[in-house]
Amino acid sequence: MTTSDSDTPKLHKVLAQAGLGSRLDMERLVAEGAVTVNAQVAHVGQRVKAGDQIKVNGRLVRWNTQSQTPRVLAYHKPARSEEHTSELQSRLHLVC
Repeated sequence: MTTSDSDTPKLHKVLAQAGLGSRLDMERLVAEGAVTVNAQVAHVGQRVKAGDQIKVNGRLVRWNTQSQTPRVLAYHKPARSEEHTSELQSRLHLVC
């Protein structure tokens, strides 16, 4: 494997990120021969690069070549509010 190979994503990961199913499901589709890359039947573990044309059951798959930036969700909850403390106490009494 060359350095350029490690920079390109695997086909089943690209298909899963496109919303077609889980990675395992996508590996199964590839193994069944339902996936083509640049008009050639794909194989399990195949890597794809920008510009490759991917089709599943003859339908073109649109995919993004850029990695997605992770999303971070921040929640604000006041520390030790009255409701929280009393609710916690009632749960502790029920558990014990």
